[in-house]
Amino acid sequence: MKKYKNSPRMIICLSIIFLFFLVSIMFTLFFHTLLEAQDPLKYNEENQLIASIPFPPSIVPPFGTDRYGYNIFYKIIDGAKYTILSVFIIALLRILISFILGVLCHFYVFKLEKGRKYFVSFFEGFYSLPQVLIAFILISPFLIDGFNRLSTIQIIIYQMAILIILALPNLTLLIADELNRISKEEFMYGAKILGGSELHMFKKHLFPHIKQTLIVLFSQQSGQVLILLIHLGLLDLFLGGSRRVKIEEGVYDKLTITNEWSGLIGTSFRELLLAPWIMIAPLIAFMIVIICVNVITNDLIEQKNINKTTSRVLKDDKEYLNVHDVDTANFSFVRNQKYDV
Repeated sequence: MKKYKNSPRMIICLSIIFLFFLVSIMFTLFFHTLLEAQDPLKYNEENQLIASIPFPPSIVPPFGTDRYGYNIFYKIIDGAKYTILSVFIIALLRILISFILGVLCHFYVFKLEKGRKYFVSFFEGFYSLPQVLIAFILISPFLIDGFNRLSTIQIIIYQMAILIILALPNLTLLIADELNRISKEEFMYGAKILGGSELHMFKKHLFPHIKQTLIVLFSQQSGQVLILLIHLGLLDLFLGGSRRVKIEEGVYDKLTITNEWSGLIGTSFRELLLAPWIMIAPLIAFMIVIICVNVITNDLIEQKNINKTTSRVLKDDKEYLNVHDVDTANFSFVRNQKYDV
């Protein structure tokens, strides 16, 4: 398999994502006290009231505060580690588990009579089901006050498990089909003729050729998980659960516990007309990461296509050389003769 060339755009995008994550870790370790709520009222030097929460960015730069006095910039930095780490863990486990299932399907299920037909017929139905709806149905019954008695980590693990399982049918079928396509290439028939075992052909031929596809799928899944988290956030399903904040007697609001970005967007979209900076700031952060992931995905796909084209050209050149560079003086051709074997 050809190696990926260093792409400046890819390096920049990876650096931005890693910087978000690193700054978030450093903030949690050394500056977590900055997350404390500010005083609800602001006075000038003459002790005159000039503003009350939520403070706009002009008073509390760079992004202002929310309705409870928390600095939005610090909340975004604090929640970056949960957002980025959970997205990449979900995408990675989706690919790893689907790859294992896809290999099993390729070597066992698809070799059974009508095994592929029944397998495809069963899992193709998942293509038409919206993942956000299934996730909402499976997650929402557990995000109640009783479930929040569990630790934040336990809630995150449960939610991540649901988001991983949702993608397994489609990814498994996709990977199994790709393995089936590769197994029909000419070099695979050559390996079989030479007596290669299935394990040998998998290690030396199948896996090296599907490795690029898995890398592209990982990047694509990362982008899909980001979009899925935003949808769940708008449905008040926050990664890590939520906590209730009393506004007045009998009236409560929900806030994300982990400050992950989809939760910040979900808790603030109602403020879009009253205090738009509360929603716009985490939305911008989310858009930056999504754009970076999409750029990385496009670069990976482009490089994969280049590698395919290069391999095809090299193969054609090699066949040309093999045909035209043979010294026929060293060979004698015999026709219409039979030999006993």
